[in-house]
Amino acid sequence: MTAALLEQCPVRRPDLQLAPGVLRDAAMVYVVKDGRSGNLYEVGAREHFVLARLDGAATLEEIGAAYAQHFDRRLNERSWQQLLGLLGSRDMLVTGRSAGQAPASRQRARTSGVLSGQMVMGHPSATLHALNRRLGPLLRWALVPLVIGVGAAQVVLLSHLAELISESRLVYGQPELVPIVFGLLWFGMLLHELGHGLSAVHFGGDATEVGLRWRLPIIGLYCTVEGVPLFQRRWHRIATAGSGLLVDLAFEVPFIVLWLVLPAGDVTRTATAALLLLTTGRVLYNLLPLPPLDGYLMLGYALNISRLATGSRIYLGLLVRRRAARRDYPRRAAAAYIGYFTLFSLAGLAAAAAMCWPILLWLPAPYDWLAFWTERLTHHG
Repeated sequence: MTAALLEQCPVRRPDLQLAPGVLRDAAMVYVVKDGRSGNLYEVGAREHFVLARLDGAATLEEIGAAYAQHFDRRLNERSWQQLLGLLGSRDMLVTGRSAGQAPASRQRARTSGVLSGQMVMGHPSATLHALNRRLGPLLRWALVPLVIGVGAAQVVLLSHLAELISESRLVYGQPELVPIVFGLLWFGMLLHELGHGLSAVHFGGDATEVGLRWRLPIIGLYCTVEGVPLFQRRWHRIATAGSGLLVDLAFEVPFIVLWLVLPAGDVTRTATAALLLLTTGRVLYNLLPLPPLDGYLMLGYALNISRLATGSRIYLGLLVRRRAARRDYPRRAAAAYIGYFTLFSLAGLAAAAAMCWPILLWLPAPYDWLAFWTERLTHHG
């Protein structure tokens, strides 16, 4: 290897953001964000090791020695040229081209149809940044009392769950309450999504848009958050994924108080009971470790594993077919993927039971329709 090459001190662009590594399948991957174009790149552990040390002070010889010690393998001249060529082709190094105009950010094409699609309702970035400047210091010291208060409110709600279920069924006899209940429910869903956005902004990310997304028969709101994989602390990522659930529980608190103070039989109390029950059901549903729900994201961030469901499916396929590639997986990854498959199966059964639960509990005389059709079919036969 030529001495001239080893004496070079390449410098990575200062506006590049290097994310901590996450496990995907059997290997660690690292996200790199281009600060000018906003493009995201993924590199392997070896490329990240070198890129993180291209600070302009260390020579390639010094980096190569550290690389050999860490990976037990030396980089020859051809490997250096390929690696530096790859980083240069992605404009990650300080060169003459880096001083020019920033490359355009690649926009993902969007299509919307009747069965699936999305509609952008607004761009909340500026509003959320302003809220974070005003509420950020308040949230730091108020978060613990908020969690305690929310927890106490949930204890009260669960202790009156049977009464709430009984009262919520009265909504069917008062159809004028349905638009009010579902209007408040959708407002709570909007606050849920903005909670994700505010949390992302607070930890250094951004929230670019909020809107309506549908894949019939499922319709829901969404908030696009950016920069979460770049958070250096794992709990910041977990908190961003779970902040919407905390907003849901906080949203319930005034309605729990309202329900407690209103007299039995009051029409507002009936609507409040239905709203609380629906919101609680949505919280429990979002806690399920099923993609793309909040519980799934929180579990993936906690395990520091990217695309947990896909990785689990791939690993179990290798395991069932006894492919040699399964041996490349670290023990932690193998245990996580098998554990997730088990948890996914149980959560799927719980979700199916939860979908049947309102039918059995809310409909007036829930078994009458079954008895009616059984009698008709028997009579007809």
